[in-house]
Amino acid sequence: MRKYYPFKCMRNFSLFVIPEIDPRKINDFEHIVEEIKNYMNTNLSHEHLDKMIIDNCKLAQNPFIAHMPIAIKNMVVKYIDNTMSSSQFTSVISNLGPVKLPEDVHSMYSILILFWTIA
Repeated sequence: MRKYYPFKCMRNFSLFVIPEIDPRKINDFEHIVEEIKNYMNTNLSHEHLDKMIIDNCKLAQNPFIAHMPIAIKNMVVKYIDNTMSSSQFTSVISNLGPVKLPEDVHSMYSILILFWTIA
């Protein structure tokens, strides 16, 4: 995300762009690549990412939601996830990109280890 939003803060943030392909419409591997390429070109635009951020912020700032007990929020989120989100992932790819540490902490690290896991 820092490629699209080059903030100077050290806090992590992420957005997820999740292409979906109907397996019944797959002709060959090239078709999959083309579908994903088109989806990513459309959804990795600044306009689309900005809209996702604004929608998330509006939701978090909603007074009704802001004052709702966390237990109820957790139940609602779980329900939405179970009924409206993608139910299966065949793979997850994350491109972390180059990791650049600020000069004042750079000398504190001799190695940066990233863990790969199976979701």
